[in-house]
Amino acid sequence: GYIRDEPFDPSRWNAPGTHCKRIVPCCCDQKKIEESIEGVIDMEDKVVKIGKTCDKGHRWMCSKTIADFVEALIGSYLVGGGLPAALEFMNWMNIPVAYGPELVNLALEHAFVNPNTLRKINMHAVESQLGYVFHQKALLVEAITHASQEDSGGGCCYQ
Repeated sequence: GYIRDEPFDPSRWNAPGTHCKRIVPCCCDQKKIEESIEGVIDMEDKVVKIGKTCDKGHRWMCSKTIADFVEALIGSYLVGGGLPAALEFMNWMNIPVAYGPELVNLALEHAFVNPNTLRKINMHAVESQLGYVFHQKALLVEAITHASQEDSGGGCCYQ
């Protein structure tokens, strides 16, 4: 697999399996890599170039990039196979998931936006104004109800 973590630049692209023009010797400690997977890495006195690949193919990425990637995969399973598929995928990824009717009700009680309120949104009017028809209406609801980031004033940004 491949996670795109920077804009594509054809002049810097290498086909998989080919070597880079400037070989960067590996300074990755296998023990540290395994610890980082477990989330216990100590990065003191360690200079890491995000996005740079060493001669052994190791590549460091921001944790936000990886989190966004995993979130997108979970969303794909949810849209493509429903809640059971998403939960099974999360289980396969070793993401512990507790699920039951009582937890669903608790989540609905504490949801940022009540799902019944969302039924009152005129999706067609929003799509007309945007000039785009969403095949997955859940994505439109997500865009309307979830902030992409918090702004410095303590509010939320829905860009």
